[in-house]
Amino acid sequence: MDLLGERWLPPVHLRRFVSSMPSQLSALRGWIKRDPSHLSNLSELILSSVKDVQQDDVEIIGGLLCLRRLFIITSTDQTQRLLVIRADGFRCTVDFRLDCGSATQILFEPGALPRAVRVWFSLGVRVTKEDGNRGFDLGLQGNLFSLREFVSVYMYCGGARVGEAKEAEAAVRRALEAHPSHPRIYIQMRPHIAKGAHDDDLCEDEEEN
Repeated sequence: MDLLGERWLPPVHLRRFVSSMPSQLSALRGWIKRDPSHLSNLSELILSSVKDVQQDDVEIIGGLLCLRRLFIITSTDQTQRLLVIRADGFRCTVDFRLDCGSATQILFEPGALPRAVRVWFSLGVRVTKEDGNRGFDLGLQGNLFSLREFVSVYMYCGGARVGEAKEAEAAVRRALEAHPSHPRIYIQMRPHIAKGAHDDDLCEDEEEN
């Protein structure tokens, strides 16, 4: 996205955009805002690495009416601590992946992702606890009713206590197990909690996000 620059406009028939190198969503935000009609056919947006995802980015991308697949695989320098997936966005999205590492909690409004059947998202345990969400309520229970296949949660534990990480995992798992469609549940602890670790032990940060 940096190479394309702010002045780039996509072709009007663009259906799929894939970037496999570090990207800045500021550039993406520019060409979407300038003329969204150029993206009226975009159904797949895959960005392997972005520097920072802001709430504005989520809402702008969520407004793309034909978007069926969104993959933001890594956010390397995340600054926004809370991202909300609102009910009025991502109305056609079937595959939703947003991994913002350890610095952010992602919350789902009631009615969010109404057509998503596969969802990947991240949870920063320490940030979530520090910002007052002590019950780790992410809006999963009684929500995401089209979720049929699986949900995968990347749970970043660095800087949190082992007991807090286990508490977060249990809360997320309870909410997902109550889902009426019973999707497959995958929770990946990053870093992995060693067998025999005490609840008061500190989870160490991973070297890479």
